Amino acid sequence: MMSSQSGVLDAGADRVQLAGGVSVNSSSGYTIETETLSSALNTLYIETEGEVRGSGPAGSFQAGKMILTSGNKDKTLHLLFTNGVILTNGQTE
Repeated sequence: MMSSQSGVLDAGADRVQLAGGVSVNSSSGYTIETETLSSALNTLYIETEGEVRGSGPAGSFQAGKMILTSGNKDKTLHLLFTNGVILTNGQTE
């Protein structure tokens, strides 16, 4: 589930832009927070425009930017963190 204070849908470009306290919560227990992100509508592609932080069962992270995609055939999730990355092992409170 994704939530934010505002959003702009561009169906023609297959994109949604979310801004203002963006929060992404997964069914596997992960939470991601950022100020702005863009997401594809028909494929899995999420990109933050700036700092991102999150936590879940495996630990927590903070980075200057994040891109989340899935593999073409096997649907494996790929997370790319850039611009200064901090990863902490273990469950966070």
